[in-house]
Amino acid sequence: MNLKSLIIYSLFGLTIGTLNGCSWWTLWNNSAQLTDYGEKIFRRQNELTNQFMLLEEQSISNIEWLQLQQAEQQMRQACQLLNDYASREMDHQTTNLWSRKQLTDSLPICQQKIQQLESLFQQLHLSIQ
Repeated sequence: MNLKSLIIYSLFGLTIGTLNGCSWWTLWNNSAQLTDYGEKIFRRQNELTNQFMLLEEQSISNIEWLQLQQAEQQMRQACQLLNDYASREMDHQTTNLWSRKQLTDSLPICQQKIQQLESLFQQLHLSIQ
């Protein structure tokens, strides 16, 4: 990356960060922290999805099963950008700055949906690891 590109990206980042309250930019600048946070969320989401898939419908009521299905679907939707990013990383594809910002903004929502599904597992007395 040449000096001109570095300056343009830096100015663009500062402008976007200022417009958005700098919270995502601060987090993204600390790449190791963001990576750890994202990986933690990604692993937890995958663990819950696996546990959901292993559930036997007969062990819970239809209403409980529907509640779990809805919560799992909401989690998958909220974590879609994270899953897409992980797929691109595994394929060694690059991610543009706008996609990174969207990913960063989506992580707290993804984490919230994970916690809601975990809570539902606990309310229904289903074991989660």
